[in-house]
Amino acid sequence: MKNLRYETQIRVFFLLFVLVLILINFHSIHLYYRSRNAVREMELAAVRHLTTAFSKELEPQLRVSDLRDPGLAANFQLIAERYPVREAFLYDDQGRLVRTVALTDAASLGAVPLDRAWTARLKFNPSVAEYRSSTAGADLFLSGFALRDSFGEATGYAVLVVEQPRYWEGEQRARLLLTFQLLALVVVVLAIVAFSRWLVVPYRKLMKTAESATAPGGGARDELAFLVQTFQGLFARLKEKEKELERLHRMEKERAERTEAFSEKVVSSIQSALFTVDRQGTILTFNPAAEEIFGRSRSDVVGKPYGDLVETSSQFTDLLEQCLKQERSGTLRRVEIRTRKDQRKYLGISVFPLKERGENEGALCLISDLTEIIELQQQVKLRENFAALGEMSAGIAHEFKNSLATIAGYAQLLERVADSPDMRNNAQAIAEETRTSVQMVTRFLEFARPYQLNPVSFLLDEVLARCVADLQGEERFRHIQFELSPSDQQIHGDPVLVRRALANLLRNAAESIPPDAPSARVSVECTVDPGAPRRVRIRITDTGTGIAPQNLKRIFVPFHTTKASGTGLGLAISQKIILFHNGRIEASSHPGTGSTFTVVLPLAAD
Repeated sequence: MKNLRYETQIRVFFLLFVLVLILINFHSIHLYYRSRNAVREMELAAVRHLTTAFSKELEPQLRVSDLRDPGLAANFQLIAERYPVREAFLYDDQGRLVRTVALTDAASLGAVPLDRAWTARLKFNPSVAEYRSSTAGADLFLSGFALRDSFGEATGYAVLVVEQPRYWEGEQRARLLLTFQLLALVVVVLAIVAFSRWLVVPYRKLMKTAESATAPGGGARDELAFLVQTFQGLFARLKEKEKELERLHRMEKERAERTEAFSEKVVSSIQSALFTVDRQGTILTFNPAAEEIFGRSRSDVVGKPYGDLVETSSQFTDLLEQCLKQERSGTLRRVEIRTRKDQRKYLGISVFPLKERGENEGALCLISDLTEIIELQQQVKLRENFAALGEMSAGIAHEFKNSLATIAGYAQLLERVADSPDMRNNAQAIAEETRTSVQMVTRFLEFARPYQLNPVSFLLDEVLARCVADLQGEERFRHIQFELSPSDQQIHGDPVLVRRALANLLRNAAESIPPDAPSARVSVECTVDPGAPRRVRIRITDTGTGIAPQNLKRIFVPFHTTKASGTGLGLAISQKIILFHNGRIEASSHPGTGSTFTVVLPLAAD
């Protein structure tokens, strides 16, 4: 068996299996026939016993009656009713049929011709029985005995047809069982043949694949060993290929990681802000420049809608929405936004659709921070306006001052020559008003005249502490709590002018708080400006009455005031001082809750 092909071994195995089944089946048939013969012998013995008993009961009448006597048939029938005898045949001593006696209504089987063998058997045996045939519901047996005279000589013969139903029923069941066994054997053989063919199909494919995967070789070989050896070789090559694929995958992954890291470095290194959103407007990437502009960290904004970046700017959100819906790029050369941290920014924005395989996947937003440029332009413009105003107003103020001096002289003269108290009082009022006008003209000239800075490096805390100390010394501000956060920031500028600007802002904050306010507090906080690391941000917040929206835009306009005794130059002078220090000043207010002035000044060089 070891030298046979695997396919042949399978077929030989199934052939042996079929042979075993056939042998088992034939053995069962053999057992059946042996059992059937044994049962038949038992039935024949029973029939012979019945026949012997029948003959003994009938024998006295047969000795005294002729075989052709009608009375014999009647007696014969009476006796047969007690036995399972269907019909009887009477023969003479020569074996010729003398009489047929029908004992049931069943059709006759016909007379049985007695040959010499039967007569010989009947002469020398008390009774003879054999199987004849089967009918519906019974098996028929022939039995006979010799009719003897008083000397024991055979004077005739009687043959009986005996019905035995039990044996027929058992044989029918056995035949049905044998038929079923033969059919089952045929089905099993066919199934085994089909199964053996189906079983060797994968083996043939494996062999064909193995033979095609290896170089052809001559000579006999063990197919299973060859198959195992071939597929071991294939598995070894697959392992090598797998290692090669893992190496290539690792290289590709490293290349992708390097590319991604390089892309992140490029995105992080560019000075312009850059972020991307998906089709739903959710932020996916956010570079450091964007963090600096919007004052939000990457972890805080990624995964959120782009509308959370700004407080108010319909132009910015409309541009991004148009790019996402219409898949069209767009540019805003200058747009003003206000961030969630209440910072005003001037930005240049460009948006581009992101497409993959022709499908819109989102948008890329590229932003340039124009805040410093715009503010510098505004500062230059304000400086130019201040210079032009100074040149124009210097001559006007000089002439106006001369006129006021003349009016003051005439008022003094009128006061000396006045002969009535009323006239003297009027002259004094004219002189007093003239002095007030001269002071206002002097302050206006001071506002309009360009400042000559004496810049030095100084501690901001010291200047703020002196300003707060001066205000706390005034009686009307004793109910106000001043909160000054500690800071070690040094700025570069004229300390006298900076102190004057900050003192004006602190005084305005203190004057905005009514005496009966439930919370009277002015706080000062100094921090490094997140949008410009080389600048310090000074926030002066009060709990006063606040500024009405219609007045908020005009608070830095000269001579604009809402105070009964104000000149409207304090905030304008503070703005001018801050601008001359290359800084900026902003104001925000909520009526009824207070105001906040934010001053940004450059830090001193390290």
